[in-house]
Amino acid sequence: FDITDPNASKEQITWEFEALKEVKLISFWFCGGEPIQPITLLEFGRWSSMDKPIIVGVDPEYKRKEDVYVQLQLVNRDVEIVDNLNDLVSMIYHYYNFSMNNHIDKNQGLSVRKELQL
Repeated sequence: FDITDPNASKEQITWEFEALKEVKLISFWFCGGEPIQPITLLEFGRWSSMDKPIIVGVDPEYKRKEDVYVQLQLVNRDVEIVDNLNDLVSMIYHYYNFSMNNHIDKNQGLSVRKELQL
């Protein structure tokens, strides 16, 4: 969206906020390198404390990876964190295949990986 248009920014943020309330699963990827991704950290903090399954990936070079671990500890979520995009995508794929036939609660998230023997 056009970041110079103040209405576009509000429209995009509102759309994302409303869409995330409707999805069955939220995944987060924190990439390595320079971007600290403050908005993603903000959204992660919000959604990790909600009653919704999450899948999380953190690149080993991500400068604020400890923040991700601490936030999960603070909200008492037992979520395994993967360290590469291939595993993240695999977890999303297997989550949806698995969840079609099973009930998964908010605290399972990546623990589904163990049940699927990935």
